[in-house]
Amino acid sequence: MAHAVQEDSEHKNKSPIFTFCYQGKVSDSRFVVVDKSRQSFMVFRYLGDLELEYEYPCSTGSRPGDKQKEGDERTPEGIYFTTHRYKDNKVTIFGDQAIHLNFPNPFDREQGHSGNGIYIHGTNQKLKPRASNGCIVMRNQDLDVVAPLIKEQLTPVVVVKSFHLADLKKRVRSCNYLLDLEKWVKNFNLAPKGPSLALRSSKGPKLPAKLASLAPNLAHLGKNSKIELSNRGMMLLGLDSHWILVADQVIKKSRRKEILVTRRFFLNGNDPSSASALKGDWVVSDLTQAKRLIALAPKEIVLATAKSHEPAQTPKKPAAIKTEPKVNAKKQIERMLKSWMHVWQAKKLNLYMGYYARDFKSGNINKTQWKKRKRYLNKVYKVIRVRAKDLKITVLNRNQARVEFIQLYSSDWHKDRGLKKLELVYRKGKWLIKNETWTKL
Repeated sequence: MAHAVQEDSEHKNKSPIFTFCYQGKVSDSRFVVVDKSRQSFMVFRYLGDLELEYEYPCSTGSRPGDKQKEGDERTPEGIYFTTHRYKDNKVTIFGDQAIHLNFPNPFDREQGHSGNGIYIHGTNQKLKPRASNGCIVMRNQDLDVVAPLIKEQLTPVVVVKSFHLADLKKRVRSCNYLLDLEKWVKNFNLAPKGPSLALRSSKGPKLPAKLASLAPNLAHLGKNSKIELSNRGMMLLGLDSHWILVADQVIKKSRRKEILVTRRFFLNGNDPSSASALKGDWVVSDLTQAKRLIALAPKEIVLATAKSHEPAQTPKKPAAIKTEPKVNAKKQIERMLKSWMHVWQAKKLNLYMGYYARDFKSGNINKTQWKKRKRYLNKVYKVIRVRAKDLKITVLNRNQARVEFIQLYSSDWHKDRGLKKLELVYRKGKWLIKNETWTKL
């Protein structure tokens, strides 16, 4: 394992030093390390001793440095947790699964870093170092091995310029910090501005809207004197002055069932026992546990928050093109294509599907299947960009037209270039796509 880990005594550059400590029973004693300098993906496990279980090559952002903003093609650096994953039976250029990281985390936000859509995902193409748009890319067969070991909201993913492990003296100091924090972490009211609540579920990162609006009330749990809270185990992770304290706890109230929770505290300071708390999270296993936890908050506070919740707005239908096709049909089609690409990039699925005819086909895929496919891609991709080059429009008659152009496509994960062909029909006052094909160039 010496080749994979350098201790602090060998640390000669500005890459942060990683330290850790465990105490008691924790939900997960594994952590992942992505070393950007070596383009290496490592899985470590601590069972009294640190063991390197797996190491595989990976690819990170094409541009060096820490991610600053969306679209800068950099991979963020810090300690992250996975929030959810997408799976598909079909193995594609992105593999059959994508695991989402919680970038930007509280430390990123404090530093003004922004963006989203950072994933660990596979590829069936040749793996090239430093070739992604910011994601962490692995070979499909390698990701299949390590993905089951990564637990949503629990397994830390440490992404660094170069991995340097703190020496034994500093790790012992971290364990002393953890002992000092044991009583502190039993306090309910530790998270500034109200804590957030997350589920350990691969189906999606978000709570139902009603529960999400009530989650900040968890800061008021300590007002109920009948509630007992005890620690089962704790973990402390540090990258220089950034610390994450993770505590597995049990909450009990009279005759009610125990609630098992994981709490995360993001701390900023050289000494975590006197550091400032940036944010606090509550993590529970499922929706039932979430409802039980929120039900313990003071009733009058919950009701007041619930009233402030507003339902989401219903998406608007796509606007029809009102001009007649015989009046400069080519310009009309150009406007239609521009609007179609705009809603495609904005990931407005209902508006996007409004540009397709009811009898649309793309190979063996019908309109319903096309919508399902696009819905999946919209969830996976944070950023989609589409440009048309060398556009050719041929109007066959007042109700039919053909379009060809070079499509330049890019997303969080990849870029491609191909020939796009569209068959258009004019129905009920607007041009619609009846057939669509794409050939890679």
